Parts: sequence; C-alpha cells; structure tokens
Amino acid sequence: MPRGSEVGPNTVSRIIKAIWQYPRISRVGIAERLGLDKSTVTNQVARLIEIGLIEEMDEGSAGTRGGRRPIHLAMNRSFGRVIGIEIQGESYVAVVVALAGEILGELRGSIPA
Repeated sequence: MPRGSEVGPNTVSRIIKAIWQYPRISRVGIAERLGLDKSTVTNQVARLIEIGLIEEMDEGSAGTRGGRRPIHLAMNRSFGRVIGIEIQGESYVAVVVALAGEILGELRGSIPA
C-alpha cells in the first residue's frame, strides 16, 4: 500500500495511540512510525490540539544536518479520565486512570455472598 493511503477513520486513533505509547514523540516520528504523510499527521495533530486531547511540549534537538527542531507531543493529562472496574466472584477493583496512563485512584472491596 502506498505511503499516506491509509487516511481514514482509524488514522486519528492510530495517531493518539502512538502519542500515548511514545510520550514526547514528534509529528515526523509519528509519520515514520505509522507510514503516513507528514501533512496528514500535521493536520490531524492540529485538530487534536484544538480540542485539547494532546498538547505540544518542548522542542527537541535539530538533527546533525540541521533543519527544524521537532516539537514533542504528549497526551493532555487534564483532558479526561478512564474508569475501569473488574468484578470477580467475591471482590471488585475500581481504578481511575489519567489519559497518559497514570493511576489516580483505586478502590478495592469485597462483595457480600
């Protein structure tokens, strides 16, 4: 499949997953890792920044041949939370996690028979 031809509904979720898995990745890093055109990544990242899901961090170092310094990206820790609940026969665990993967709270308990 030619580079950049996978622009579709999964593109945004793939970009978000790459940022989540590789904190401080740059737009170029995402394009290389996912096999997408840089312009596609730039456009999608702009939308994600606009809604507040991701944010730009600091600038990285320029390469040995010069050029633009990459801008690192990360999940916006204050954007939202994920709640997970595991229920077993006699107990439960509930966890609240920030989008970046940080556990914010946990509650464990037993379920009466």
